Amino acid sequence: MNERHFRAPWSPTLKVMSVVTSLILAAVSLMIALHSEPPAPVKALLGGVVFLTLAVSALFTVRGYALGHDALYVKRLLWWTRIGLAGLRSVVVDRDACRRSIRLCGNGGLFAFAGWYRNRKLGKFRMCATDLKRTVVLNFPDRTWVISPENPQEFVRQVKSMARLPANPPDRFP
Repeated sequence: MNERHFRAPWSPTLKVMSVVTSLILAAVSLMIALHSEPPAPVKALLGGVVFLTLAVSALFTVRGYALGHDALYVKRLLWWTRIGLAGLRSVVVDRDACRRSIRLCGNGGLFAFAGWYRNRKLGKFRMCATDLKRTVVLNFPDRTWVISPENPQEFVRQVKSMARLPANPPDRFP
């Protein structure tokens, strides 16, 4: 399979949010451990919640993207998420795709922006991104994905070629 890989660089915002949130969670965990009031089972439960928050968020981090065969693959920490390209209507670079979005379920900045979101422009969409200023919108009849490859314009060119979409329609969301 001839694959084309794209990195998923972290934006300064994601870096700051991840560090600050990790430090806050570590401080909470330390305060729980050092506080004498709660019984040991309560301390263990609260410590476990903090640990699970960090661990699950780390597992869902976005490490990169690959285009191969007839699909886009999102590289996670331990697995790949496959997004079939059959039925793709459009793929466009849109730096403002996530503006005024509401997170329905997912992660809003601890190691990634990932999950289900909604805004007026896109409606309900799924996001697997690390930089909200490099966003690419993939629009299908029944779903919309937002990702953030290192070189959005080259990514769009490659996807259009794979999916046999016109090379130069207006680059805006339909």
